[in-house]
Amino acid sequence: MTTEKIRSRAHFSSLSRLVNQTRNEKPAARRINLVEPFEYCKSILDCIGDPVFIVDREYRFVFVNNALCEQSGIPSERWLGKTQYDLFPREQADVLRARAAYVFETGKKNISEEQATDGYGSIRTIETTKTLYIDATGERYVVGAMRDITERKRTEEALQESEKRYRMLTDNATDVIYVHGLDLRYKYVSPSVTRVRGFHPEELIGSPIARFMKPESVESVKRLFREELELDGMKTADPNRTRVMELEMLCKDGSTMWAEIKGSFLRNDQGDPIEIMGIARDITERKQAEEALRDSEARFRDLVEMLPEIVFELDTDGRIIYANQRMFDLLGYSSEDIKLKPSGLKIIAPEDRQRCIERFTKRTQGEKMGAEEYTALRKDGSTFPALFHLTRKTKDGELTGFRGIIIDIAQHKGAEEEKKLSEKLSAALEMAGTICHEFNQPLQAIIGYTELLSEISEDSRINDITKKITGQIHRMGAITKRLMGLEKYSSRDYVGSIRITDVDPIDEGGQR
Repeated sequence: MTTEKIRSRAHFSSLSRLVNQTRNEKPAARRINLVEPFEYCKSILDCIGDPVFIVDREYRFVFVNNALCEQSGIPSERWLGKTQYDLFPREQADVLRARAAYVFETGKKNISEEQATDGYGSIRTIETTKTLYIDATGERYVVGAMRDITERKRTEEALQESEKRYRMLTDNATDVIYVHGLDLRYKYVSPSVTRVRGFHPEELIGSPIARFMKPESVESVKRLFREELELDGMKTADPNRTRVMELEMLCKDGSTMWAEIKGSFLRNDQGDPIEIMGIARDITERKQAEEALRDSEARFRDLVEMLPEIVFELDTDGRIIYANQRMFDLLGYSSEDIKLKPSGLKIIAPEDRQRCIERFTKRTQGEKMGAEEYTALRKDGSTFPALFHLTRKTKDGELTGFRGIIIDIAQHKGAEEEKKLSEKLSAALEMAGTICHEFNQPLQAIIGYTELLSEISEDSRINDITKKITGQIHRMGAITKRLMGLEKYSSRDYVGSIRITDVDPIDEGGQR
């Protein structure tokens, strides 16, 4: 092997190490001889995808590889022997000259980023690493390696933007995001915990979660945690599953709040759980509203159960789906009967059912109708008159069923009949009084004539007869007098459907 080839290979090895060391090694002055031929080295550098260049102490380019020519769109003959000011605008050339000067003066590596336009007019981000090299004669050179990091920068910027966005979400979320270890100690808590519970995240991190919730909730967490670990050990459950629980948490001011927690395991590359991440949402107002609703429902349920009327609900098909205690008492049905959702027609006497069906159909069609009187049918087959009130139930404008009230009007009906009878008797008594008043005048005349006959007659038989007539007339007068003063009466059932009226009854004290 000739001495020339040995020198060329040595120079090739030196430049090959140079390109790698510009990125990976600490800056150090390495002696190379640029005067010696380096065709071998040049051919290798021309195959490298990253641009490489060398400038001398006068800042002239003494070497550029093919990658630099291709990516810049400037051929090598325009590079060699030229300075930065011959190739770039003055402002850009000033920056490049200053960076090269820094390396010449300090001997330290310089890494920089700049925007450059490639041969296709696209703006790229270029990272340039410059290192000082000294050849065998003591000449100083700056060797630079350039790398297109446009895609990496875009990825980094996208990652930073994503991190920024998610940090903003966690920092400004109304929900509290947390991470705790399998030892149930907080590792991370989002800043929203301050707004929700008054604690700063630093006050929670490193502390056991049990310190910040009610004992009953702590037991719920421990029980659920054991269940999840057992389930995870079976290797059949969904590793991405989420569990939801409601816990009563402590606030810094000593108060408590209810939170809905959605938690799931964070896993390592082997799929083993290593941490627990959760999102806690304040549901205190919802819990209070639910409690108020339960109290309201209980209160109104008690009121409904105390009503003397039957209260019931029907579905859209007319089946009974709810009834209060009064239905059980009045109609003889049980709660088990209602669970079977019997037809509402079951409590209507057969003779009224067709009329009931017709009116129910009209109600389902939206027609407004008032109360209706039907004959109610008990479970034992007996009946009584009742007034049925029915209203529509709707949700979002759609019919969902009916609510109704049944009023027993048997006593009301009896009172009405009694009133009608009273009116009839009052009219009859008023007429009787009028008749008696008119009847008294002829009776007085008969008495007068009878007494006159008794005075002028000497016949004893006639006198006896006139005495008998006078007695009967006085009796009739007493009767008419009683009829004129008659005010009391009563009625009562007799045999079957017969009802009798007792005029001028005797009360318990023997008085009429």
